[in-house]
Amino acid sequence: MERQNVSQTAGVQRSQPVEPVGQKAGVDWVWKVKHGLLAQAKFTTSLPPSRITFARTYVMIAIGNTLLSLDLFEELFACDLSACRGACCVEGESGAPLAPEELAEIDHVFEIVKPRLRPEGLAVIEERGRYEKDDDGDWVTPIIDGMECVYATFDTDGTAKCAFDQAFRAGEIDFQKPISCHLYPIRVKELRDFTALNYHRWPICDGARSCGARLNTTIVEFCREALVRRFGEDWYEEALQVLDEWRKQKTETGTGTGTGGELGSQTGTETGTAAE
Repeated sequence: MERQNVSQTAGVQRSQPVEPVGQKAGVDWVWKVKHGLLAQAKFTTSLPPSRITFARTYVMIAIGNTLLSLDLFEELFACDLSACRGACCVEGESGAPLAPEELAEIDHVFEIVKPRLRPEGLAVIEERGRYEKDDDGDWVTPIIDGMECVYATFDTDGTAKCAFDQAFRAGEIDFQKPISCHLYPIRVKELRDFTALNYHRWPICDGARSCGARLNTTIVEFCREALVRRFGEDWYEEALQVLDEWRKQKTETGTGTGTGGELGSQTGTETGTAAE
C-alpha cells in the first residue's frame, strides 16, 4: 500500500508524515505517525492459508518504540479487590511472567519475603525453585496445585495479595512485584521492531470493568504507576497527550475512527494484528 493511500484511509487531520514500521510476509502491518499523532491504516495480510487473511481498518498508537492497542485508551478499568478478591493471583494456567532481570531480584529479596509465604508455597519452592520455565520456555513464578502463585498471601476474608508488594509497602524491600503483575491488565509482548502493549480481557475482571466505568478511568490511566515504572515519566506524559488527542477526535467525529485489537496475535477474526 502506498503511503498516500494509507493517509487517505486514515481520515485523521495531520501535518506530520506517516512512516511504515517493519514488514513481514509481504505485509505493511503498522504505520507510525511522528510526534505522537494518531494514524489508521488499512491492510491485507498475505499469511499462509492456515492463518487468517483479512482486510480491515485498525487504529494502532505508536509512542517511541512501543505500539499500543487502542483498547488501552478506550476500555474502562480499575481494580476492585472487594469484587475479585485478587483472583488474578490464583487463576490461570501458569504463574506470573517474569523478566529475565527479575530472577536476580527475587533471589535478592527472597529471605526477607520468606516469612510472609504460606507453607504450601514454601513446599513448592523447595521442590521446584523460586521461579521456573513454562511450556513456552518463559520464566514464571511457580504455582500451587495449578492454582495460586507461591508468592500469594491471603487475608482473613480470602483476598489474595502479593508477598513482594506487601514487603515493598512495609519498606522492607525495593522490589515491588513482577512488572507483569504491576502492569496487569496490560500484557507486554516483545516483537521484532517494537514492544507491543495489549489489553488482556479476563472474565474474573468484570468487577474492575464495572469499577472503571463508575470512575471513568481508562486502562492507561489506571496503570499509570506501572507504566511509569516500565517506560518512564516522559513516555507516560506522551501517552496522556495521545489519550487527550484521541478523545478530541472522538468528540469531533461523534464516534471512534477505528477498531482496537491485540497486537502480536495472528489468529482470530476480531483482533487487529501486528506480525511478529
